[in-house]
Amino acid sequence: MIDQDTSPFKVPFSSIHKDPVPFNHPKRAGFIPGEPIDVKIIDVERSYRRKPLNPNLYTINLQHGEHNWTIKRRYKHFRQLHEAILLFKASLHVPVPTARQREKRKSVKGQPRKLPKLPKTPDALITGARLNRRMEQLEIYLQRLVNIRTFRNLEPTLKFLEVSHLSFVKNLGSKGKEGVIQKYPGGHKHFHGCCNPCGFSFAMLGSRNKRWFLVKDSFVAYVRPEDGRVADVLLFDQEFSVKSGREETGLRNGLVMSNFSRRLLVECWTARKLEEWKRGIELTMKRYGRDFTRWNRFNSFAPVRTDTQAQWFVDGASYMAAVAEGLEAAREEIFISDWWLSPEIYLIRPVAAEGEKWRLDQVLKRKAEEGVKVFVLLYKEVELAIGLNSLYSKTTLLNLHPNVKVLRHPDHMPGGIFLWAHHEKVVVVDQSIAFLGGIDLCYGRWDDYLHRLADLGSARLEQQTDITSSSQKQTDSGGQNDRIVTQTPDNQPRKPHISFLDTEEEGPENPEINLVTPNGGTGDLQIDNSLENVGFCNEDAVKVEIPAESPENNNEIVDGKTPESENTQEQDEVDGTTEEDESTKALLTTGETENTQSATADQNAKNAENTDQSTKRKKPVGILKLPSIDQPTTQEESIPVRLQHTNSYSAGMNKLPGMEGEAKLWVGKDYVNFIAKDFVELERPFSDFIDRTTVPRMPWHDIGAMVYGKAARDVARHFIQRWNAAKVEKAKTNPTYQMLLPRSYEEFPTPRVVQSTTRCDCQILRSSSKWSAGISRTEKSIYEAYLWSIQQAQHYIYIENQFFISCLQDNPYVHNEIVKAVFDKIVECEKKGKNFRVYVVLPLLPGFPGEIGTATGLAIQAVFHWNFTTMCKGENSLMSRLSKEVRDPYSYVSFCGLRTHTELNGTPVSEMVYVHSKMMIVDDRIAIIGSANINDRSMIGEKDSEMAVIVIDTVTKPSRMDGEEYQAGAFASELRKRCFREHLGLMEGDQGIDLDDIVSSEFFKDVWVKTAAINTKIYDDVFHCIPTDRATTFQSLNRYKQTDGLVVTDTAEARRELARVKGNLVLQPLMFLNQEELSPALLTKEGMAPTELWT
Repeated sequence: MIDQDTSPFKVPFSSIHKDPVPFNHPKRAGFIPGEPIDVKIIDVERSYRRKPLNPNLYTINLQHGEHNWTIKRRYKHFRQLHEAILLFKASLHVPVPTARQREKRKSVKGQPRKLPKLPKTPDALITGARLNRRMEQLEIYLQRLVNIRTFRNLEPTLKFLEVSHLSFVKNLGSKGKEGVIQKYPGGHKHFHGCCNPCGFSFAMLGSRNKRWFLVKDSFVAYVRPEDGRVADVLLFDQEFSVKSGREETGLRNGLVMSNFSRRLLVECWTARKLEEWKRGIELTMKRYGRDFTRWNRFNSFAPVRTDTQAQWFVDGASYMAAVAEGLEAAREEIFISDWWLSPEIYLIRPVAAEGEKWRLDQVLKRKAEEGVKVFVLLYKEVELAIGLNSLYSKTTLLNLHPNVKVLRHPDHMPGGIFLWAHHEKVVVVDQSIAFLGGIDLCYGRWDDYLHRLADLGSARLEQQTDITSSSQKQTDSGGQNDRIVTQTPDNQPRKPHISFLDTEEEGPENPEINLVTPNGGTGDLQIDNSLENVGFCNEDAVKVEIPAESPENNNEIVDGKTPESENTQEQDEVDGTTEEDESTKALLTTGETENTQSATADQNAKNAENTDQSTKRKKPVGILKLPSIDQPTTQEESIPVRLQHTNSYSAGMNKLPGMEGEAKLWVGKDYVNFIAKDFVELERPFSDFIDRTTVPRMPWHDIGAMVYGKAARDVARHFIQRWNAAKVEKAKTNPTYQMLLPRSYEEFPTPRVVQSTTRCDCQILRSSSKWSAGISRTEKSIYEAYLWSIQQAQHYIYIENQFFISCLQDNPYVHNEIVKAVFDKIVECEKKGKNFRVYVVLPLLPGFPGEIGTATGLAIQAVFHWNFTTMCKGENSLMSRLSKEVRDPYSYVSFCGLRTHTELNGTPVSEMVYVHSKMMIVDDRIAIIGSANINDRSMIGEKDSEMAVIVIDTVTKPSRMDGEEYQAGAFASELRKRCFREHLGLMEGDQGIDLDDIVSSEFFKDVWVKTAAINTKIYDDVFHCIPTDRATTFQSLNRYKQTDGLVVTDTAEARRELARVKGNLVLQPLMFLNQEELSPALLTKEGMAPTELWT
């Protein structure tokens, strides 16, 4: 496959990431290699009165490849160019023993140096009759000059022609106005804490600097000529304007460019230059930048993108698999923005299937080594409040490769940001594919619809000899069968699921993206047996090595050591292992060493349904070793075996061929139950911090999305704005951290996607403000979109969210009115006598460690207080207000949560499924997926930064709604039904349940509410779950805790009851502690925290 980025007649986009050179450097280049330059002088203006010595102003049209631009020059400019080249030629003969001089002479060695003749007669002596001849002479001179390679890329020539190294970069946009202007310092509108309380500085007085400015399709940037680096980028936005004149600028030839991020003052040398720059910028804005300079729906920074290809993902397994394949397809840039990022997270599982290959840090390292630039924005947490250890994440990523750059933001200086967070979760590949939603690339997020509670891991080498018999026939007898390697048929490597295919007409800038998702793009992980049509998790090529040697001889699999690991290395070596072996051991065992396995663990193993007898041996026959991605196994050493990724209802999803037991799906810190225990020692990623033999993991339900084309460019544009703002604030003088540039929207064709996406109208939304994105206007387009979507609803609203904190009337602490919009819609339908349903799915407990009813659970109670105040508690709650307006509020609204159960060590256990989704679906036609919670922190805009996408279906299919025929949107309806199947336990089939008409009483009451009620009663009877409606006071809660459920009193009956559970759906306990005041007491640390922290 030929990479057309390196072919002639093209300057690849990746060139912007190369180390820049000063404008006077001999190796500086501006033009497209091999592409001719056509010069035409098309007009001349004469003005003896204003310019008696240089009366003629020539308009020169230049054509270079697909780029066409005009410049205006006088004869004196031709003379200055000619003299500068003569000086350059003379300097080549000066015997100066410097590296720069040697490099200059080497650059022109063997090249023609004969300079064309320039007419010597000054323009003042050229009469009108001779004017055409003068135009012809100057045109011939300039044409011959640019045809000589020696002189074409000289700084004087490039300056004369208004050309820079960014002029003709593919996908950076058409050639716009360029040139040198004098720039005044200051003008940023970024937040800089107490040192700049108003967040705005503008210094008209001060030293002026000459900067090379250039205008592109959607931005204006300027470059420092002394080093060739882009110093700043002004994105076109609704505030962008160009003003001139003394009244606006205070300067005779001053020009002010202003947007939401900066007010930049420059000064031109002449009034003519001033007018050229103003007209050039305004023309580009009008022709290419209207998407960003005009008003967009919901006051968003981005417009509606019609006919966009989009895809949804339910739960982290399918999302992370898609992210992995997207990253693997990257050729030039990767952008990642996360609230929390764990470098050692495995994106595709079972982990042992392909070793480290799909571990996030290894994927990024691999791409960085290929030349891809990786830019990561991390939320810099307040360490005393949140234990994310983003410093460890940053250090680990920076140690991967110099092509990986990481910025943490914000700093917590006095007067800085303490309460708010960067909460968005974004991955962008080559500014062409974008992933967003609620899923961070961090511990605990990977899950599928099985929502397993236990993951002990017990993989051991089987004692059967037939597994290697075929290998013995094909290999030497002398130890070649010491390891088993699973591969695809014919030993073909794993095919990427997302690939950029170059064609004769299209390069990597015009990608054909092959993205295959099972079930017509449902986003589930399933098997596709066709090797020619690889899906997200098909039967895969995997390599699993099982060495016959002891565990002490395992190869190291972690590159580098953290300072923390170095402190413990000496002791580890005494025990025969090192920190690097930890991931291998963590993958297969329970995290306990042989010396620490107690009789309790032995008894637990006996009680397990699938007891592995081999675990009783003191020394296992073989330990699974993760293969190094740098040391591929040869064909002669392998046996062709298949390993499958699947989401089917199978307890053996993580079984390995040739192995007894199962490998772990959640390794080390990835095994999470944050209510039981918060994270510790994050610098030791492969060591457990929870006893997985006694504590079930916390399952994670979440939603993600993927968009292509212009919508992906919009996501990238937001990232670029954030990155550039953070660089100015934190790394302005660091030359290794560059300013990012947005790609052109004009040059992006609609990619061809196979069996994976839905065509729809998309719009990117965000919550951004001065502190989070460096913009002077607060944007809350996500909130506006939520309100608008609810107002459009005619049949139902389906919400999945981590929080539900809103207000029905003026409230000093809560300002968003999402619940009011829901209330108004229900009252409107009641008056019309129309069926209308509101489905709300929330986590049963807030995501804080502790036990409610004790001193450790005050944070949980604080969130409960605001959730219940919105839903059901107090006269201004939704249900209380509805009870005064409608006959039966519960016929309109259902509040539910998710819970599941399993057997752990022979005993039934239960845990809630933590709902982390940030999604709303309306009428099977509108869907919002993002990172924004339903609370003020996410919705108001000036607090947490967020990102979301609103999808409006344009492709419909026949359905039913409220008993009548209905055209449901393909994207929204399939996403909603996929969620309902998971919650109701219908993943293997709908069992005669109509999932189309969810407005009907038959579904709402007899299926949804009934299923949730039955499941709730069973769980309460068996486990005495908390929270529960059976405890309305702290006193009754304590009594409830002291009584035993069926799991203790009658285990057999408990199992029979649990067999009746369908899916994960349970009712929210709206009566839980409803007679208690749950807001934290004033003298507690939770009470002393600002109320805004919880809302």
